[in-house]
Amino acid sequence: MNSRAQIAKIFADILVKGSTLDDALVYYQATDDSFVKAHCYGLCRWFYRLNAIAKILLSKPLKDKDADIYALILLGLHQIYFSTMKPYAVVTETVDAVLELEKPWAKGLVNACLRRTLREKEALLENIQQDEMAFYSHSRWMIEHLKISWPGYWQTILEANNQQAPMTLRVNQKRLEDPITQFLHSCRGEWRSPSCVYLASAMPVHDILGFKEGIISIQDQASQYVAPLLQLSPDDYVLDACSAPGGKTGHLLETEPKIHLTALDISEKRLQKVKQNLERLKLDSEVTLIASDACQTEAWFQGNLFDKILIDAPCSGTGVIRRHPDIKLLRRKSDLQSFAGQQRKLLKSLWPLLSMGGKLLYTTCSVMPEENEYVIEEFLATHSDAQVQEIQLPIGMAQQHGWQCFPQINGHDGFYYCLLTKISGL
Repeated sequence: MNSRAQIAKIFADILVKGSTLDDALVYYQATDDSFVKAHCYGLCRWFYRLNAIAKILLSKPLKDKDADIYALILLGLHQIYFSTMKPYAVVTETVDAVLELEKPWAKGLVNACLRRTLREKEALLENIQQDEMAFYSHSRWMIEHLKISWPGYWQTILEANNQQAPMTLRVNQKRLEDPITQFLHSCRGEWRSPSCVYLASAMPVHDILGFKEGIISIQDQASQYVAPLLQLSPDDYVLDACSAPGGKTGHLLETEPKIHLTALDISEKRLQKVKQNLERLKLDSEVTLIASDACQTEAWFQGNLFDKILIDAPCSGTGVIRRHPDIKLLRRKSDLQSFAGQQRKLLKSLWPLLSMGGKLLYTTCSVMPEENEYVIEEFLATHSDAQVQEIQLPIGMAQQHGWQCFPQINGHDGFYYCLLTKISGL
């Protein structure tokens, strides 16, 4: 299939069926096609701006059954505004892709929309300047919600969300070798901590020296603080309650190899990714893997209390939009309360499994208080044996309960942490 037609089908599935970008790429067998992936990411990232322009160009909306044609128009707009491809080549190749979609009636429509865009390129942009959805390329509910939640930071968050995330590595300091260090410096890697390296430009993971050997992992800077915050000691019994795909699981074992780690995930399929990750890191013999719902403790808990528990909770993902820009299109405001319900249930279910004096670290990759500080505040109101521990990190800022990071241009993702210790309750 023509690459542009393939992009149109993928994006149409996101628009109409609510498919995730990852799932659609897999379905259309495009996970290894860099051209297709780059433009699908771009369409998701800039959808609200491109959509505003497309609405001006079209006299009436296209029906859902023609969402692929609409996606093709958006693709042409994306290439006109965001690529270095010659404009008339964009028009020609986009119009040619219509035949691949077996909708020859749309050739004239696509051609007219894109040629008008070339004639009125700057005027079309000026026309949408006052539309915040178009300007910031986010949904209206998300913009308004961030304004209320973070009045001093909402623009910074939105602007960072629209940038491509840097490629960040985690280096296993216990296995670091000189050739790896030389490789990282040759890639102009910038060290932000003893284990965190930002690459000057992204590259295929299998081209990274030390990745196949398990010395290097791909992990954002913000999530690299999770393992140190748990303050692991040898022989600790540790639960990683939502472990897939296993990045933090591996880091826990790299930080303290002598812990007794149980890695849990509700999905057997996703748990296989944890297993594969640990095999690459040569840590697979150090962990017990269990596929189960963490909240159904009677199904998997063996009775031995945990010294440390990590709940990297399911969330809206609003702190990692730049890595998953389809979140902009798929997430709804109502999802925040849905996720908060799951998060409260996880905390309530797993807290009794923590030993006295033990520590539970609650984290999300969200910037929404409903999933972060408000969840902790409600938990503390009903658990007098829970005490919040102070966190100090070189990134982010303290909250009344916990620590919040926002996504940064050329920096880390958005992330939330709250460390709780079990004490004698009233």
